[in-house]
Amino acid sequence: MVIAYYGLGFAVLSLVVFQGLPKNVSVAARGMTFIIGESIVFVFFAVVFGFSVVLGMVSRKNKTLLTERNMTFDDHGFTSETQYSRSEMKWPIVQKLARTRNYIFIYVAQHSAHIVPRRAFGGDTEWDSFYEFCKQRSRAT
Repeated sequence: MVIAYYGLGFAVLSLVVFQGLPKNVSVAARGMTFIIGESIVFVFFAVVFGFSVVLGMVSRKNKTLLTERNMTFDDHGFTSETQYSRSEMKWPIVQKLARTRNYIFIYVAQHSAHIVPRRAFGGDTEWDSFYEFCKQRSRAT
């Protein structure tokens, strides 16, 4: 809904910019003026939208999401536990497993993953063996 409101606001401001263009100049000048005006409006909306996303992420209402988490893994699945909740998942729920230089992502939905940081391990050997363990278990399902 928020994106729809931003789109509507962008469309209205685009109309205002277009109607405010001078009528007595060439088509090329009007086109450039419109493109510049649209760029300014787009940047304005991008900044406002980005700011609202950042404020939403640091909100105190997200304390249940952005909190310390303990995770345990075994042959049957894994458990994620915080001071607010506890959830158990079996390996068949894993849709995708990905690794970057510093994180392992265990996707349980298209846009939802458990993120395991490299700093949680004592060294490269533990890091690599954990990734292999997850890969084998998620592939076995």
